[in-house]
Amino acid sequence: ELQVEELLSIPFVSEFVFRSPKHNDPDEKEVIDHLVIHGDKCILLSQKAQEEPDKRTAERNDLWVLKNMQNALKPIRGVIRNPDDRPKWCEHPRRGRVEFDSIPSIIHGIALAETWRPVDLSSAAAELPLEYMGVPLTYLSINDFLNLAVQLRTVPELLEYLSARRTLPEASLRRLGDEWTLYEFYLLNGSS
Repeated sequence: ELQVEELLSIPFVSEFVFRSPKHNDPDEKEVIDHLVIHGDKCILLSQKAQEEPDKRTAERNDLWVLKNMQNALKPIRGVIRNPDDRPKWCEHPRRGRVEFDSIPSIIHGIALAETWRPVDLSSAAAELPLEYMGVPLTYLSINDFLNLAVQLRTVPELLEYLSARRTLPEASLRRLGDEWTLYEFYLLNGSS
């Protein structure tokens, strides 16, 4: 999570990337892995990483990604369902302790899993919706997401890309890895 925070802080400006927001007392439970705030709106990021992703067979990698993508979706759903249930806070590397009386309007949820191979999640379509309570959901590998953030460089451009990406057939929206091909197509077709 720390590495993702550091990498996102470069294109998205560190003051608007928040790692591990937690509930205030009594339990201080982590709510979500990252909040990326832009104006009065935010993107939720939940990630699952492996120790050694290249050591698993292709079949075992697919099973790991499928299981952990479902686990990454749980905190996103929780925050969407109860964004203002309790005040939250996080420790920011530049701003110190940052308090959130309420989470800004949630405009996108992104579930991330670490994989170096493409993985088709279509078999779990029922467990991996493309929208939850009106909030669009996207499934990406951690590497693909970070590459998109660095290439697109701003939150509005990332959201524009994710919006254009949602026009693809449903099967394509539940496929991780090989995002670069889609991104190149997007660029070559005038951001469409």
